[in-house]
Amino acid sequence: MPLHDAGPAAFVMRRRLPAGPATNHLLITDLAPDAVTIRTTTGPTPFTCHYTFETTAAGTRIRLSADVRLVS
Repeated sequence: MPLHDAGPAAFVMRRRLPAGPATNHLLITDLAPDAVTIRTTTGPTPFTCHYTFETTAAGTRIRLSADVRLVS
């Protein structure tokens, strides 16, 4: 499902890893009321993460399915 008429949403994630600072550019590739998929477009840690959201009696359950690649 497209995000909206303006196109996909992109953002930058900066963090410190054991090997030092890392920056990934990310793109939200799919967005639905109960799910979101995010993938890297650049950076040292390529990944795709798919999150699903489920309403429960205790609140919201978030499930993560990820494909992560290590680049040396």
